[in-house]
Amino acid sequence: MSAEKAVRYKTHRNYYHREFRKAAWQTLLFGYGFFQIRKLNKQLESTSYDVFNDRIVMKDPAQNVDTTIEIKDLTSVKCIHQPGHSKFGIADLALTTSTETVTMRGIENADQLEDVLIIAIEKEKRRKAMQERAKGDYNHFRVGGLENMNDLVGMWQQGLISDEDFEAEQRKNKNKPV
Repeated sequence: MSAEKAVRYKTHRNYYHREFRKAAWQTLLFGYGFFQIRKLNKQLESTSYDVFNDRIVMKDPAQNVDTTIEIKDLTSVKCIHQPGHSKFGIADLALTTSTETVTMRGIENADQLEDVLIIAIEKEKRRKAMQERAKGDYNHFRVGGLENMNDLVGMWQQGLISDEDFEAEQRKNKNKPV
């Protein structure tokens, strides 16, 4: 069994550029900014967003988030550009499900990831609609038609026949006398 591959996104260092600059000045002037720099670096190291084909695993101690969001549960994705971050090419990505909204902070190329996730959401919606259509009402089929319909559904799910062919065969089976 091969290992699943994920694309890992991390909060970009420039997301905290103001805090790092402030801590650097505090280090120079007072010496205690060093601890703030270490804290920010540790936070950056422990923050990750792993995007798989079917889910997103989020670990973000700044937001107290350690969750997994299924792609099929996503309802919307929105890219949020903060002032000052555009010069670094980073943005936040708000992921919304029916129960929660979680933000991926300081993501490089967030617009591209947003586009990919929107396509995945649309694809999942189409897949659910096709599954609902495939269920149908089996009470109207002739004797032996149910087995034929099961074969058709199998071929359709494997992609061996098109949606149009599947619907045409489904209509033929329903119209045959018992």
